[in-house]
This record gives sequence, structure tokens and C-alpha cells, in this order.
Amino acid sequence: MGVFETKVGTWAIDYRYKGRRYRKVVAPTRKLALDIERKILTDIKQGAFFPDLDTQDVTFAEIANKYWTLHGSKTRGASNFIYTYNKILERFGHMKVTDISTADVQTFYNDTWARTSPSTANRMFSLYRAILNKAITLKLYKGQNPCQGVIRQRENPPREHYFDREQIKALLINANNELKPLLAFSILTGARRGESLNLYWKDIDFNARIIRILKSKSGKGREIPISQDLMPLLLNLRKGPFEKVFNITVPALRYSFNKLLKKLGMEEYHFHDLRHTFASHYMMNGGALLDLSKLMGHSRVEQTVRYSHLSPHYIQKTISVMNGVIALPEPQNLQLEQKQ
Repeated sequence: MGVFETKVGTWAIDYRYKGRRYRKVVAPTRKLALDIERKILTDIKQGAFFPDLDTQDVTFAEIANKYWTLHGSKTRGASNFIYTYNKILERFGHMKVTDISTADVQTFYNDTWARTSPSTANRMFSLYRAILNKAITLKLYKGQNPCQGVIRQRENPPREHYFDREQIKALLINANNELKPLLAFSILTGARRGESLNLYWKDIDFNARIIRILKSKSGKGREIPISQDLMPLLLNLRKGPFEKVFNITVPALRYSFNKLLKKLGMEEYHFHDLRHTFASHYMMNGGALLDLSKLMGHSRVEQTVRYSHLSPHYIQKTISVMNGVIALPEPQNLQLEQKQ
């Protein structure tokens, strides 16, 4: 027998019984997997071990691992997806699926909502429900999905925080040498965090002054022109074509950026607000909405409309469509009529 860690961080056991080999994901931690291994050994010695019970005996960790192998690991953004996956495993991985009730799922949802936000709780719930649905489809589990009947909260409206010029200046002055170029790049391009961290020097065409995002959240690529302020920054960093432009991990970035925000008293902001900062300043400086939509890589122009109110000419432009709808007397004629 043996205990080993899977690719997604869960723990499994590997053993033989009556000439047949068994490999099962059993727990989210090594300690719990070792306890289960010892229990199996004891049951075998006592003649109380029955490995071929109906699929109703399956643990959540087993079906979650199957889901991840067949589907989850192949989805776009799987690297971000894994955090949510592991949080669910921590709570339900050791449980038999048949022992998980709707009340258990509702309690997990409520706790997540209270600790984080409705949007985070809803993402975790959606993943949990998808895992159970896939298990039922693959006949790994017979029964109903305990997610049925769970009451969810409405998500908060989208945040529209962005850094003003003074805040941008403070960020760049106080950021360390590793973080500073990435902050400037994000503010000047509007690229998403994942797009920036997955960018290679071969994706930047200095002759055409173009940054090529090969794959974005929408699944499509796009091109971002290199601005006058961005060009010297990139030239100063430039390395080999197959090296990453920004060689920093997500955890290291999160730690450094949050530390910087705390130092500046800006804890209410997030890294994604740098993208909002690009869009907001683009519109405040007279940019066109359709052009911004293309630069941001939005799949629908409706996603870009929320920045339109920042355009200095937006209100005047929108209301000007009413010009000439009705014919009013000239101002001087109106005054004469009033005198009469």
C-alpha cells in the first residue's frame, strides 16, 4: 500500500486486495489519507473490507478528482480555477457523497458569503454543482444533487474603482523594482493580470509597435498598440524572445501588491483596478468607446459602456441627438411675444 499526492493537491491511496489493484482519491490532506489507509489495513485483517460496494460509497474527493482530470484541468483559466476547487475539497473531500445534504451545502455557501462576498460564494457553489452533475452523468454517483434547494444571494454590482493621477504616481514611486514595470504596463495597456504574466517577448513587435495578446478571456486574440510612454519601459526590460516579459508568480504578485496598497492606505483596491484605470483615463482623455472595447478585448460592447460616462463630451453628445426635434421661437421673438 502507499499514499501519494495527486496533481491537484488531493491525497490518494494505492493498494492491492485479492490480486486486484485499487487507486482511490480519499482525502484533502496526507494525514487524513494515512488514517484511511490504516483503517483499510485493519478492515482487511479483520475480514471486514469490501472494496466493491455500490457507487453510493464514493467520496466527494473521488468524483472531484475525476471531474478535474476529465474537464476542469482543460478549461480556460484552470490555474485560477484550482483555488476554488481546493477550497471545496477542504470542506467536502473526506465525506461520502450520500452523506452530504442540502443543509451542508447551504451552510458552506453561507459561510463563504459571510467570509468573502456573494460573487465568490456563487463561484464556489457553481463549481460544486458542476462536479456533482458530472458525477451523475458519468454514473459515478447515484442520487440527487444536494445543491437543489440551496438559496443564493444576489451579487454586488460591478466595482468601478480606478486610480487617479496622484495615486498612479504614488504607486509607481513606492513599488519595488520587480513590481513597478508590471504596474506601469497594466495601466498603459489595460491587459488582464493573466495576459500580462503569460506574455513573452516574442509576442511584442517593436517595429510595428504592437503587443499581441494571443489568447484572452474571451478566447480570442487581440492587438494593443505600444504607447509613447510604454516604449522605453519595454526596451529597457527587453530579453530573449522565449523569455517571459514579467517573471513573477501570482502569489508573489499578490503579496507585493497588497503590501504596497497597505503602505499607501489603498486597501480597498485590487490589481484588476489597474485595468479599470486604463479604461477610465482612456475615456476621460477623449477616447472612443468602440476603440476601447477592442483594446480591452471585451466580447460585447455592453461591457465597455460603463466607462462612457467618463468621457468629457459624453453627456453633450448623447443629448445633442434631440436637436431640432421640435421648433421653438427664436429667443428674441419669444421675448417680444412675452412683452405683448
